[in-house]
Amino acid sequence: GWDEADVGNFYAAFGWGYAISQIPGSMAAQQWGHKNVWLIAIAGAGVCNMFVPWAAEIGLWPAMACRFVFGLFQGSLFPVQTGIKAAWLHENERSTLNAIIGLCWAFFQAIQSIITPYFMTGIGWQWAFVFYSLLIFIWSYYWNKYGVGIVPGQVERCTKEEAAYLQGREIPEGEEPDGPPPFDFTIWWAVVKQPVTCTPVTTPLRPW
Repeated sequence: GWDEADVGNFYAAFGWGYAISQIPGSMAAQQWGHKNVWLIAIAGAGVCNMFVPWAAEIGLWPAMACRFVFGLFQGSLFPVQTGIKAAWLHENERSTLNAIIGLCWAFFQAIQSIITPYFMTGIGWQWAFVFYSLLIFIWSYYWNKYGVGIVPGQVERCTKEEAAYLQGREIPEGEEPDGPPPFDFTIWWAVVKQPVTCTPVTTPLRPW
């Protein structure tokens, strides 16, 4: 059994890891690509989240170590997400997506509050960690398959018109367009066509 101080140290371990990795995470994204760092961070966090219950059975320190590494992975998600949004969302649409992020976060937290007690009273609280980690792994596969880089103009399924709109520039004179002109290029249309714009919406899947 853990006392209140132990529980506090357990939660604090996450905070230390989260704070330490913020700046290194952003630097890693600039060096190796936002898509790659996001995938590593979210998948790594899922692995750590899955093993928290078994680490806790061993003792406080293993559990704290697992939670600390979990925080290290999580810490890079915010700066990477910021870079993705800056590249793929027009300045007039960013506020709308941020509102969607907050809505999805609150909705998923409400769903978690309903689902988690069934694990605790049924097959065991440990399986709640496993369940949410599995959701992360499923999404990681989706991101690895469909996620895109941070430069719209280098993505095959992004037309020149779309890239120009996102980057706030005109198509160079003499360069032939390769698709229809953007029509009311709102966040709603972007979410349907570009999987990367769905990335921030998956924020609620981060396994807290």
